[in-house]
Amino acid sequence: MVTLTFGGTLAQTNVSELTINWASLTGGTIAASVSTTTEGEPSLSDNIQAFWKFDEASGTRFDAVGVYDLVETGSSITSNTGIINSSAAPTGVGTFELRVDSSDLATADRDFTVALWLYKNGDALSGNFLEASGTSFSWRFGTTAAGDHHWYFDVLNSTLAFFRASTPASGSSIPAGWYFIVGRFNVATKEVTLSVNDGTVYSNTLTGTPALGSIVRLSLIGDTTRVDEAGIWSRVLSDAEITA
Repeated sequence: MVTLTFGGTLAQTNVSELTINWASLTGGTIAASVSTTTEGEPSLSDNIQAFWKFDEASGTRFDAVGVYDLVETGSSITSNTGIINSSAAPTGVGTFELRVDSSDLATADRDFTVALWLYKNGDALSGNFLEASGTSFSWRFGTTAAGDHHWYFDVLNSTLAFFRASTPASGSSIPAGWYFIVGRFNVATKEVTLSVNDGTVYSNTLTGTPALGSIVRLSLIGDTTRVDEAGIWSRVLSDAEITA
């Protein structure tokens, strides 16, 4: 028996309608038919809208899969060692920003997943570090500092109420190091989920209509943060797919 597994877009193929030419496959004259089929898992390249590797030394960070390049909006952001090759890593004092204007990426009224590697060193990074907005926020990632110290992922509705999935308060500073952060939103169930370093998936449920947005902005604090390997998908990635 020969088993064929289709991945990515081909996983959606109705394989029962395919004709398998066994003479071409085996060089023989064996005839066969499809009796059962198993749909393969989607590929991570399916429905990916943007992916930034952050390997550039400075300046614009180019989208490796599309047209959504991130541009500097102020002081130059240099580079440092990343998870893979280099990362965007500002030096100096203050907040450094990269942004792209795109309602396709920023709006929250759809299925989407955002995943990135972030290096955090100390409590200088607090508040939103990656956000989508327009006249107001549509979704955002951040950390809290004094007192409870946790990660959060918010999706907002059209009345600007936010629905937060967050890690539990740690009671102490988040240790320095790299963190793999994934936020997902399912527009049918309105479920908001957050996971950090492949850990527990924390969730909340949005009520109302998800907010719209037009800008994606990455905010880094000089000398304390780096970002690497970030992507946005227009679908909800599975738990297996968001394993770092």
